[in-house]
Amino acid sequence: MLLQLRNAYNGDWVPDWNDPEQPKHAILMLEDEAVCDVVFHVRHPLVFKSPELQKKFILYPEIREYIMKAAPLL
Repeated sequence: MLLQLRNAYNGDWVPDWNDPEQPKHAILMLEDEAVCDVVFHVRHPLVFKSPELQKKFILYPEIREYIMKAAPLL
């Protein structure tokens, strides 16, 4: 479900993991908290094309609930 939602938010954008200069705006788990960060080389399933989309995604209550349920996989 999270990956489908991520794709809907990102539209046609796909991260280029071969481009070390392209920022990817990720939602990561830090201890028991979901946080926003920028990654360049580390592949992560919840990456977005902009910080605005990243923040909008993480702040949506139902999506945040999905993130917390999936935390052990992230």
